[in-house]
Amino acid sequence: MDNGAGRRSAAIAWALLLLALVLAVIAVLGADGWLGGLPTVLAIFFGPGVGWQNARGRLRFNPEAIGLAVATSIGCVIVLGLAMNAVELSLTRAHWSAVLAILLAALGMRGLVGRRRDDIPHTRPAVPARRRAMAVALTATCVVAVTGSALIAWFSQQHWLARQHYTELYATGSSEHQRVTVTNHEGEAIGYRARIAVAGQAAQVVSFTLNDGSTWSRVVAVDPARATADVPMLEVELVRIGVPGVYRYIRLVRPQPTAQPTF
Repeated sequence: MDNGAGRRSAAIAWALLLLALVLAVIAVLGADGWLGGLPTVLAIFFGPGVGWQNARGRLRFNPEAIGLAVATSIGCVIVLGLAMNAVELSLTRAHWSAVLAILLAALGMRGLVGRRRDDIPHTRPAVPARRRAMAVALTATCVVAVTGSALIAWFSQQHWLARQHYTELYATGSSEHQRVTVTNHEGEAIGYRARIAVAGQAAQVVSFTLNDGSTWSRVVAVDPARATADVPMLEVELVRIGVPGVYRYIRLVRPQPTAQPTF
């Protein structure tokens, strides 16, 4: 490899290492807006492809080589996304930055210390069959990229929905009776403490434990006539054991009569 090509390859390798360092900082400290998004986008669309071609000594600055680098990067990111989803690693910016930082650091080091092929430009004209093969490969890569992106989006959505953990608290009934219901969707057994206050009555405090998917309910009698502007008809404060403060809250006020139009 001549000196000019060697210096260019080393510069690209150092640029990859610098980008990997920036991504590592984003993964650890976090960054919002374009400050965190721009390095990630550069790494996704250019990093793996440029690093791979540079490590093999085949990096060129022509439309075909750039297109191949972009296609290689997208294909690599699709494989990384499927692997992250398979190990239940959420596809957040921090996780993407960490994984890409490791990959780019490895490619950068390979470009610095690995053996690369001679980077002297070829003098013979391009063979049309080779160009057609390159076009077919790029087209196939783009099709795989689009299909893979759709699969990643679908699997990620299903994974996200399956991991949504929350607690339902609601009250249903009439003006005389209300059923207070608590349903556990937290993914594990949770202890709760509910304070139920009805206008004109002493507050009740109930403690219970629910397994994931289980429901607890209680019917309480209410009297809207005893409710005032400051005292609600029904008030429920739900505390999750081990979590400070009120976890869920209900406040039912006395229904206000509808004003009748006058003519």
